[in-house]
Amino acid sequence: MRELVVHFNNKKLLNRYWKTSEEVLRIVEDELNIEFLPVRPDVGYTYSRLRLNFG
Repeated sequence: MRELVVHFNNKKLLNRYWKTSEEVLRIVEDELNIEFLPVRPDVGYTYSRLRLNFG
């Protein structure tokens, strides 16, 4: 979910088809039948410490 939102917000994910990142997530869940699983707190903290590679 986070990666989809980040890519959408950075204008890298076909944002001409969708108006909001919420709409992207709904389409993924409803039309592609992909279930987003809950994230454990330790995974969230690990994710928050990752650095982005702008290269």
